[in-house]
Amino acid sequence: MTCKDYELRRKAVKLKGFVYSYIDRNFPGYIQSMDGIAWLRYGKTTLELLIENPVNLYRLLLEHYGDEDSADYAMKMIYLYPLSLFLRDPGLQEELLRCVKQGDEDRFKEILKRLLCSV
Repeated sequence: MTCKDYELRRKAVKLKGFVYSYIDRNFPGYIQSMDGIAWLRYGKTTLELLIENPVNLYRLLLEHYGDEDSADYAMKMIYLYPLSLFLRDPGLQEELLRCVKQGDEDRFKEILKRLLCSV
């Protein structure tokens, strides 16, 4: 199934809103704090990084937490879990984390686009 660019952008906006609400509700103050760091470093919010440059989001988490296990946990539970809920694919977290850790943003975006078109 393919979707037009405007449909994809509209769904991406809804996705960001869903993920933001989830993080803000479950980790109060976290997203605002991390967005401040992301903005200083990359000129983007963490949700923009999640969609556009997930490898940079992972690097930011790795630098922030200082170890791979903590960065993996934060990436999976704080960012990828709500993303997988929105896309109705609970097994997605591991696959997307693998893409990010391997530096394969193209594959990450391909999966995201395919699933966004189906919701």
